[in-house]
Amino acid sequence: MDNDAYRLGLKSYARNRGNYKNPYPRSDSRHNDFERGWTQGLKRMPESVANEFSRQNYRAEMEKMAELKRERERVKDAYLKRKG
Repeated sequence: MDNDAYRLGLKSYARNRGNYKNPYPRSDSRHNDFERGWTQGLKRMPESVANEFSRQNYRAEMEKMAELKRERERVKDAYLKRKG
């Protein structure tokens, strides 16, 4: 096992807020070591921190949806104005 890749994976979980970004190609043995470290980061993360990440992601998704709805309304209004 490559301890550097494992430690990088462990730190990556917290640093990337749970987003999996493995820098090693699947054909590289370090890919699995990184993944093992990342998974340990997931297991070790306190539930309260994980819940906060979930709340942040939920809020961000809701904001995106609201912005898309506003944009759809702007496009619809512009279309109706042109149509007359």
